[in-house]
Amino acid sequence: DAELVIDELCVWSCLLFCAVESRSYAHARPFWDALQKCGQATYKDFGNMMRYASTHMDWQLALLLLQEMRDINMEVERVIYNTALSICVTATHLEEAIGLLADMEKVDGLADVITYNTLAKGYAKDG
Repeated sequence: DAELVIDELCVWSCLLFCAVESRSYAHARPFWDALQKCGQATYKDFGNMMRYASTHMDWQLALLLLQEMRDINMEVERVIYNTALSICVTATHLEEAIGLLADMEKVDGLADVITYNTLAKGYAKDG
C-alpha cells in the first residue's frame, strides 16, 4: 500500500533480517536504506547486511559497512572482520584484504587463525 508509512526502526530491522534469512535479497537493500532513514542501525543489522554482502560477494559494500560501524564507534567483532576479509579474498581484492588484516592487527587478539588462513587462501589462489 503506497499510503502505508513505517517509521519504526525495529520494524525495518525485522524486515531486513527476514529478507536476508529467507534469501529475498531483492528486498534487503531497500529495507536497509529505509532502516537507516529511521535511525541508527544495530550491530545485528550490520551483521545481516554483511551476510547479504557475503552472499553477493560485494566487497565494496562489506568495506563500506565496516567503515560505517567505525564511524559510529561501534565495536567491530572478529566475525564481521573475517567475513569482510573473506569477501575481499573471494572477490580477488587482496590489497583490500591486506588492509583489513592491518586494521585487525592493531587490536590485540582480533586477528586469528581463520583470518590468516583466509588470507593464505587468497595468496594461493592468486598464484
